Amino acid sequence: MNAMPRQKVHNWSNNPLKNKFIVIPTALLIGLSTLAVGTKYAPQIKQAVTHAPIFGQRSQTLMTFPDEAVVASIVDGDTVYLRNGQKLRYMGINCPEKGQSYYQEALKENKKLVEGKKVKLEYDGYRFDKYDRILAYPIISGKNISIELVRQGLCLFANYDGRKPLIYQDQLIKVQEEAKNKKLGVWK
Repeated sequence: MNAMPRQKVHNWSNNPLKNKFIVIPTALLIGLSTLAVGTKYAPQIKQAVTHAPIFGQRSQTLMTFPDEAVVASIVDGDTVYLRNGQKLRYMGINCPEKGQSYYQEALKENKKLVEGKKVKLEYDGYRFDKYDRILAYPIISGKNISIELVRQGLCLFANYDGRKPLIYQDQLIKVQEEAKNKKLGVWK
């Protein structure tokens, strides 16, 4: 009796290289196409690379990075659920956690600013965190919500040691100093 050879099944869920199988071939293809067509399509190529889906570290699901989305519900002062099911953590800020002073105020203001609204998402150098939350600046009518929450003293500027400067770092530091000088929110 001839036994059928067993096919090797690869378990992607435990493979730390899984994103490399998507990113590296995509980057090579884009690089070659850039050489072939010049810079005419450079903006489209940059857009494709910036928003390329990746596998989440914890959830093992394919994460996408939309340009805009509707906020479905509020988690806290700096985190929301989007209508597409993804969790968005605001870039560059840290709001008080449940049980801390000004938690309720930050939650209420975030709800007022974004719940049920379409937000433009602007990404920085880091697009997701270890909890598979996308990291972006939510923008509504040209207003950066991260900056607005810090301006009101409801959140603090946050950047971790050893990381490159954020694109809105100077503005976040400036409005935090203003809130501190005016003794607003957490600075009272």
